Amino acid sequence: MSYFNLKQTPQMMADEIIKMMETGSSQAEVGRSLGFSETTLNRWALEYPEIKEATEIGKSKSKGWWEEQGHENLKNKDFNFVGWYMQMKNRHGYTDRKAIYPTREIPGFKKMTIIEQMKEIDGLMQDGKCSADEYQTLLSAIKIKMEILFDSEMAEQHIEMYEEFILKNKNPIQ
Repeated sequence: MSYFNLKQTPQMMADEIIKMMETGSSQAEVGRSLGFSETTLNRWALEYPEIKEATEIGKSKSKGWWEEQGHENLKNKDFNFVGWYMQMKNRHGYTDRKAIYPTREIPGFKKMTIIEQMKEIDGLMQDGKCSADEYQTLLSAIKIKMEILFDSEMAEQHIEMYEEFILKNKNPIQ
């Protein structure tokens, strides 16, 4: 069993943890500064409810501090945004937003991306398996789906692709 400095109680240690983490420190930095490992801090969190609560509060405060740095420095040309960005990714699990191509189960069809769905609808129209009204309704539904599912920039790109697709297929059966 690990012990604190003889002059410290679990609550005193908890207060110190929060104090350090509210300025952006990680649990590893807290441990290093106070002379013990992150593993020891995690073990103490299991043994002492005050320390467990302090580490949870501290994580939130640390994340908030880092987010605040980004907000406060948006117009600061000297701010190291790459360093800040990497800290957010590595400390707090932030990820780059990736393009997503939502899929949907259509009875009788495999899962398809939106583009594949547009091609399938075009094929149905070409084969005479859906009316012109059904064709336009399905394509309109896909456009709405894109506006809902994608962020505005990506939605704009996909809507442009959609509009090109519509122009190309304006009168698919002639």
